[in-house]
Amino acid sequence: AVTSAAAAAPPPSYVSFEAGKHDAALAKLLEFSAKLRDGEGPDLALDETQESGLAALVAELRKGGASAALALAPATLATFTGEGGRPGLLGWPAPYLFPALDLLRLALLRAARSGVDTLEPPMALRLTALLAPGSAAAAEKAAPLMALRGLANMAANPALRPLAAPHAGAMLESLSPFLGGESPPATRLAASSLLLNASSLLKDKAAAAADEEGLLMQGLSLVSHALATPSLEEEALFRVLCSLGALLETGAAAAETASSLDIESALDGLRLPDGGAPKVRQKLAAVRAALAKRSKQ
Repeated sequence: AVTSAAAAAPPPSYVSFEAGKHDAALAKLLEFSAKLRDGEGPDLALDETQESGLAALVAELRKGGASAALALAPATLATFTGEGGRPGLLGWPAPYLFPALDLLRLALLRAARSGVDTLEPPMALRLTALLAPGSAAAAEKAAPLMALRGLANMAANPALRPLAAPHAGAMLESLSPFLGGESPPATRLAASSLLLNASSLLKDKAAAAADEEGLLMQGLSLVSHALATPSLEEEALFRVLCSLGALLETGAAAAETASSLDIESALDGLRLPDGGAPKVRQKLAAVRAALAKRSKQ
């Protein structure tokens, strides 16, 4: 049951994915490394130093919550991103990517800026590349889920938010295939979470860009797309509505764009189940009121 306090809680600006099975992810990663060593990619397999570094990372992640800053050692970052001509974990074959992405998204939620800020290409673009239509990773079940969670966590982490903000457009561009009804529910939730975080970057002017109008159109088009998804799960719908609320807070241009996309009709077409979470009905009423208010200005 939802308590009155929970129902009255303000909607989030940024959401994250904190829960994780650190040891299981590390064990699966080491299992895949052994398969690569014995088979299709011996040059991709982890060496003993890299394995030790990942074990140390897991030990640190196990210690504290999201509030405890984590300095990622350069060698640990390089294990993920590659160096010296080696591709790193993010360059593993697509079916083997998910445990590395799982550990990475947990690290990105707590990571300090140092080290991540010097990566080239930037971390955000490395992750959005995995979601690109036609990429081998995008066709997998688990890899897109973990990449979406990693991007959401990066934007949710105040230390990394300035590094994520310049790539809000790339994040939004990656989302459409994962918000629709063909994606698993967990993937839709991750995609709606990233939509919310990217929308909050726009609202907070963290993603200051010359093409703010284009970014608003991207975000609101994705909201419209998600609202058209039949039987969108309750929490995913809530985060989509929060995304709409965040975009409307950017100014009058957002309301005009929402009107051009006929988002009000999409909201009117929503059929919320009896006994659902009050926060969804409250947020739906709030965005309707915001649209009505903007239309009168």
